[in-house]
Amino acid sequence: MNRAQTGTVSLIRSLNREYLVLSFVPLLAFSICTLTGAFLAQSHIAGLIDGSMRQLEAEIETRTVRDGEKIIHSRAREVARQLELLIDSQPGTTIEQLQQSSAVNSIAVQRVGLTGYTCLYEAGTGIMRLHPNPDLIDFNMRTLAEKLPSWWKTFEPSLAGGEVSGYYDWLEEDGRITQKYMTMTPIGAWVDGRTLMVAATTYMDEFLSAVVFTRERGRDIAGEYSSYVSHQSRIIGIAMLLILAATLFVVGWLSRRAAVRFTFPIRRLAETAASFGREMKSEGRPTELIERSDEIGELARSFISMRSQITDQFKRIKAAYEKLSETQQALYESEMHYRSLFENLPIGICRSDADGRIIDANPALVAMYGHPNRESFLARPATDLYVNPQDRERFKAMVEGHSKGGSCELHMRRRDGSSFWVEIQAVAAKDDAGRIRYYESSSMDITERKKAEENLQLARFCIENAAMGIFRVGDDARIQEVNEHACRSLGYSREELLGMTIFDIDPTFSREKWTAQRRKLAEDRVRVVQSQHRRRDGYLIPVEIAANYIEKEGHGLSYSFVTEISARLEKEKLEAQLQQAQKMEAIGTLAGGIAHDFNNILSVIIGNANILEISDSMTAADMLYVNQILTAADRARQLVQQILTFSRRGEQQRLLVNLKPVVKETYHFLKATLPSSIDVRQSIHADAGTILADPTQMQQVLMNLCTNASHAMDKLESGVLKIGLEKAVLAEEDLRFQPEIEAGEYVKLTVTDSGMGIDPLVRERIFEPYFTTKELGKGTGLGLSVVHGIVQSHGGFIKVYSEIGHGTSFHVYFPVALEGRHTVPAAADKRLPTGSETVLVVDDEKFLTDMTQQMLERLGYRVETRTSPLEAIEAFSVNSGRYDALITDMTMPQMNGLSLAKRLLEIRPDLPILLCTGFSDQANEEKARAAGIREFAFKPLALNDLAHTLRKMLDEAKSATMTAVTSG
Repeated sequence: MNRAQTGTVSLIRSLNREYLVLSFVPLLAFSICTLTGAFLAQSHIAGLIDGSMRQLEAEIETRTVRDGEKIIHSRAREVARQLELLIDSQPGTTIEQLQQSSAVNSIAVQRVGLTGYTCLYEAGTGIMRLHPNPDLIDFNMRTLAEKLPSWWKTFEPSLAGGEVSGYYDWLEEDGRITQKYMTMTPIGAWVDGRTLMVAATTYMDEFLSAVVFTRERGRDIAGEYSSYVSHQSRIIGIAMLLILAATLFVVGWLSRRAAVRFTFPIRRLAETAASFGREMKSEGRPTELIERSDEIGELARSFISMRSQITDQFKRIKAAYEKLSETQQALYESEMHYRSLFENLPIGICRSDADGRIIDANPALVAMYGHPNRESFLARPATDLYVNPQDRERFKAMVEGHSKGGSCELHMRRRDGSSFWVEIQAVAAKDDAGRIRYYESSSMDITERKKAEENLQLARFCIENAAMGIFRVGDDARIQEVNEHACRSLGYSREELLGMTIFDIDPTFSREKWTAQRRKLAEDRVRVVQSQHRRRDGYLIPVEIAANYIEKEGHGLSYSFVTEISARLEKEKLEAQLQQAQKMEAIGTLAGGIAHDFNNILSVIIGNANILEISDSMTAADMLYVNQILTAADRARQLVQQILTFSRRGEQQRLLVNLKPVVKETYHFLKATLPSSIDVRQSIHADAGTILADPTQMQQVLMNLCTNASHAMDKLESGVLKIGLEKAVLAEEDLRFQPEIEAGEYVKLTVTDSGMGIDPLVRERIFEPYFTTKELGKGTGLGLSVVHGIVQSHGGFIKVYSEIGHGTSFHVYFPVALEGRHTVPAAADKRLPTGSETVLVVDDEKFLTDMTQQMLERLGYRVETRTSPLEAIEAFSVNSGRYDALITDMTMPQMNGLSLAKRLLEIRPDLPILLCTGFSDQANEEKARAAGIREFAFKPLALNDLAHTLRKMLDEAKSATMTAVTSG
């Protein structure tokens, strides 16, 4: 075998071997990649499945827990709402009644889920009132604080009466620690003055059953998938090995055949080249061959020339190839850079032609319009993207009208039909002839920005047009922003207010008070206060300020919402006056009833005392006792009159009164009744003057002031109470705070104590009805209110001076009266007039008729009594001429005294009638006179008054009869 044949055989073997290697390596790489890909895919998919299941478990757990919390919240609030409606429908219900009520139990104790429940307990005390476990009813839950600290940490804040929710660890009977969730919410209605709380709780594991099922099912799926992939991997591996072996066998056989056919011309060429090469190699250069003139020489020269040209051409091709490779690499890198930007930019990028076809779009734009992939988006015409199809023409006009492009905001539509706003920047690409090739645009979703702008415009509109003043104020009290209403209400321009501070418009604020209020606002974040704002014209307007505090960039700001409350305050004042009037009306009704019954009692006491007084068997000592009874009864009668006067139901009698006897009597009374630790002093000027007043009310004024003064010194070891009376001349400048009082002479009554003094805030309210600083049961809050009312009704006024720790002085001023207007009546004649006439006495109280009968019989009269108006009418109808006079009570069952008098006057018009009343709204002297009744008197009626009134009435009746007979 020659060298050419040997080389050919070697080349065939080499080609055969290289074919096998070249075939085996890709096959082997393909097999390895396939198996590796299968393994990685198995791991990746298993990881995805496991991760997805974990995310699904976490999401289910989060949503389930949140839904469970909402269920517990809703159940607690619903139970509280139902209990509030039930309690409101049964006012006055007590805790014990609630516990015994089946309706309350059915509402308060309910099941929450499978293991939870609701219960009812008291805020503040923590006492359980209703619970599924009877052992916990009326149990103080505070005692569990140390045993269950986690539960106590959640439960304790609810004792303040607010809604609280939270998790806690619960100790089971078997020692396990489980987690529970509890919501505690207050009931809006109070019971026995206490706030009740509804608690709803349950185990959180109850809501996590779906999570446990999902977790177990996920593990099953992952196991099934792993088994399936392992089985398929084994099958694929075996198949790949079989394919690899078969392929190698076929490739080896085919490559050997191809090598033989491929190397045949090469062998022929190699033989020729070898022959040509041997000739060239013999001299280093194929000189003799080149110099030959035959075809061999020509072939050798051509071969040399070809080799030279091929060498040069190869160098040029190599250089061009290297340059082309560099250019291609740069182009590739540029394209990859552009493609990376195009694919990864968060801004949507689009290319569309003039006909409305979308040529290309990046993923951000595809996602922006809600399409699942690029192909779906590219298949959609550009005109379908606009809410208003005419906006496409607007877009084209905008782009074509600007050589460097332009921008606009357009309303676009997503794939699902929803709309959104985008900001588009676009430019047109043109060819050499200036025709539009396509439009390139970038889009940014500005829906949230548009909403924010709309919300900002709406907020600004609402602020500017709000029906209240809105201020933004810094910690330095400077006004940073105001709305139009604030400017109008204060009379300033916006620029003027922005140059001012709170101190310029709120006179109640000092810098110290501002600092303290600001610190409090920073802690509470929200405060509502009442204050005053000064307008530009100096007028003060009452306002209510709702302030909200925020911190921005380390600086404190407050937004204050200011509402003028003049109308509301006026309404509240009128409502208070109405309530006061209603209280006074109620007190008046009560006082009238008390006066009627009490005067009946006093009538018996005074009547019997009067009988004893005229008895012949009375000793001097007995007379002293009787006089004390009459004096006390008279004081009681005056007290009833004071009650009626206070309730505006009694008639006031104004007389010329010198207050010196009133002061002296009060002085001696106080000396005898007050503790010895209080030194009572008096200072009375002889020329103090007289006033036109009701003597009883003057006594009441002085006693109330002295009683308050003594109470002010209760807790002191010793004290001094001074009573002063003098005349004072007041000029107009002295009365500048009393514009309704005229200058002139006044009687000044002063009551001073050495007590602890009155706080300035309390001093402003001391004359308010029912206002008192005394303990419960030690004061009604009416004393000074009564004093103030009496003094004002007499045209006077009161000045109060008090200093903490140095006592209090009340200065009461009454105008001096003009002499001769009213005088104190002369002392009554103590001789008792008598008679022998027959008198009919009618009263529903038998003890009163018996007592009146005894009194009249002592005076010589014949008396018949009746306890029923109907019996009196019947007796009078039988023999009307038998009776000379009628004495009747006003308030009686079946018929009142006024109606009885009218019935009897119909029978006998000239009948003298005395109408007596303890108190009645239905009768007074004017009504009695109009009905034909001759005399009208208030109980209790003393013997002296009864004797003179009856005798006067009978004498007048006789005179009238004689006059009628004479004239007839």
